[in-house]
Amino acid sequence: MRPIEKIRSVTIRGKRYNFELKKLKDARGMTDHPETKNKTVYIDSRERGKELLATLIDEFIHCAVWEIQNDIVDQISDDMADALWRCGLRFQDEIEAEKE
Repeated sequence: MRPIEKIRSVTIRGKRYNFELKKLKDARGMTDHPETKNKTVYIDSRERGKELLATLIDEFIHCAVWEIQNDIVDQISDDMADALWRCGLRFQDEIEAEKE
């Protein structure tokens, strides 16, 4: 089991979100409005590597600052994922899989 599969909730700016991995049709991730009851962050379960990192950053930015336009959030999350990836950030389960 991937460590990310164990996560059930995240707290961003004092608001608790359910956290769910599932296959999504038309998006890599989605986030409910911060004022929604039982709000949830959804991440496509097929995401891996740098794309997963960018998707997590993207959805967490939406949680933190809902008002930012989506195209701006997309650019910020992709740039942050690229920078973090260049710094060597990797998912532990993917590092372990590469060793096998």
